Amino acid sequence: MQPFSLPAWESLPEIALYMDQVVSILEKALDPLPDGEGKAVTPAMINNYVKQKALRAPEKKRYGRGHVSALFIICTLKRVLTMGEIKSLYGLLLDGRSEEQCYALFRTELHCALDRVFGGGEPPAPCDQRAVLALRACCGALAEKLRAQELLSQIDLEN
Repeated sequence: MQPFSLPAWESLPEIALYMDQVVSILEKALDPLPDGEGKAVTPAMINNYVKQKALRAPEKKRYGRGHVSALFIICTLKRVLTMGEIKSLYGLLLDGRSEEQCYALFRTELHCALDRVFGGGEPPAPCDQRAVLALRACCGALAEKLRAQELLSQIDLEN
């Protein structure tokens, strides 16, 4: 995998942006993350996130730092969670935190997870062993996804 890092909050544009500018920033930053489903984000996707209330509506058709940071979170998590689960998790993360704090927490956790998985600097494995390692990674990803869904459902039951 290519080196990947979400931009820091301070690197996100301070001025409000139009949709095409937001899409451009997101596409450029998320490009190193492989996604077999096509584009990481499109204007139609962003409009749907707003309709589903996973993203607050833009102000006068402009998106601020909070919008951009939320879109980074949504576009990254949609690879493993449903939109309902993302909306629930994001709401929980925002509870008692600013958008900046929420984004910083997400960014830190994502980078730690990527370092844990890709930071080992392991030598290339023989082909048959890579298949086993790929299977192990898939099973681990499924287990972690199921764990996240279980935690979110427990939180929903408590509320």
